[in-house]
Amino acid sequence: MTPLSRSPPVLPIIDENLLLSDAIEFNWKNNPNQPFYTFSDSGHDPQIITHLEFGRAAHRMARLLRPDSMGQDGEVVALIAHTDPFPISLRFSPEIVAGMLIKTSCHRVLATNAVLKSFVEDMQAHLDRYSHKVEITEIPPLAAAYPQLAREDADYLFEPYPILRRPSPSETCIIMHSSGSTGIPKPIRQTHLACTRLATLSPEWKEYSPHLVLGCMALPAFNPFAVVLEIFHPAFTVITIALFPPVYITGGIPRTPSPQAIIEHAKATIANALVAVPPVFIESWAKSPETIEYLKSLEFIAYAGLNLIPKIGNQLASAGVRLQSIYGGTELGIPVSTLPNRDVMDWEYVRFIQDVNVRWISLGNDIFELHLLACLISSNFKRPAILNLPDVEGFATSDIFKPHPVKEGLWKNVGRLFDIIVHSSGEKTIPRPIEDVIMGDAFVKGAVVFGEGYNQPGVLIEVVADAQVDTRDQVEVSHLRDQVWPIIEEANKEAPIFSKIVKQLVLFTAIGRPLPRTDKLTIQRKVAIELYALEISEV
Repeated sequence: MTPLSRSPPVLPIIDENLLLSDAIEFNWKNNPNQPFYTFSDSGHDPQIITHLEFGRAAHRMARLLRPDSMGQDGEVVALIAHTDPFPISLRFSPEIVAGMLIKTSCHRVLATNAVLKSFVEDMQAHLDRYSHKVEITEIPPLAAAYPQLAREDADYLFEPYPILRRPSPSETCIIMHSSGSTGIPKPIRQTHLACTRLATLSPEWKEYSPHLVLGCMALPAFNPFAVVLEIFHPAFTVITIALFPPVYITGGIPRTPSPQAIIEHAKATIANALVAVPPVFIESWAKSPETIEYLKSLEFIAYAGLNLIPKIGNQLASAGVRLQSIYGGTELGIPVSTLPNRDVMDWEYVRFIQDVNVRWISLGNDIFELHLLACLISSNFKRPAILNLPDVEGFATSDIFKPHPVKEGLWKNVGRLFDIIVHSSGEKTIPRPIEDVIMGDAFVKGAVVFGEGYNQPGVLIEVVADAQVDTRDQVEVSHLRDQVWPIIEEANKEAPIFSKIVKQLVLFTAIGRPLPRTDKLTIQRKVAIELYALEISEV
């Protein structure tokens, strides 16, 4: 039986009193045979982890990590692992991870020591400098949670973990960290109520027909978006998540997502929709006519984290691929529609759902900053996790949007408030739309527009490895400028006169000094400009 052939689930009634633990309990008792996860190993038929099996696994892990309810309620536990309540990216340095443990008063770490021994030792050394003690615990093997992986039924021996106290909705459920795109990543506490909101703010997937089998192979497991999609959404909305097979089966370090592997496993698990984070996977798929034909058969492909190169998005949309930009954040969940727009060519735009209270702050030139306010209907249930506005309860996102030129209610995310470049003339350049076009060139791996305090903007480009040159050789640099100049001219067509880039202000990164990136592969703009401050000042 495939995930698509099951009878409709019994959905839990979602309100501000339903916690994640409640949803898991409800489903393993009321939807025991509904698929929570599906995966395929070595091309075999899809294997299914049901809600019964997932719910029991949660009880088994609780018993292993806190036997007999030992320890203190609300203890912060960090997860640092090569695995699929404080999941931490391994792309941060041990020093940064140690800093987050100190900030969150975390004294217990679950880790895969066999694989991450040197990382854990370096992290421990940084913690020792601040006399911050932590207990390092090896993550239990997968078989401890799933003794009958993808085969467990109600007759298999099971002892529930005794739940002695139900947490308050206002207590912390999980701590997620930001991507670090603006500097050091910040830990963000999410209450049980906030987790319910994160999973249910956009309800369209639970009502979708046919039943969604959402391929999430591209998502890094530590990413807040992955936590929401791979745990919260199936628990609250009973959609099915398709993943790579677990390490328990394949052995060794978990599979690294590749464009080809994602497509292979999406087909093998009978996924009918995909999530691509970052969208570089989509850019790779667009090169294969055969893959495009497969993508056309899917209900949609959702992407987030970075903008998709406009030329590629338009190519796929014109071919009939249903793309959907997803906007959201750790602080605010997903406040936009998660379904493709009626016109597939509007793939870059999002539509905010009716249940969110949006305030637009004009920045001039048809650009607006988004504020999300506590919902007037149910302020406790729909309020952002962080409140930072002085006049009302709400969150200033620092994200800037541009409205669709003719279609009311559609908005395109064009960058961050602190990305705006103010020139000496007082004119303002929005860099991301320019960078997105430049990134469409086959030579270009990364691009950062600069020009703060200068009369006009320039661009710092990282080209692919095969095209890199010695930036001290002006002849080679001039030749490389000629190669990328057509794409610069294309970007200039859409830019206002004060934002157009002239040829002599096209710079290139040096060999061995790439543009710095976050764990989401977003270029760290401020760090990049500081890294090349001397080169920028000299032009």
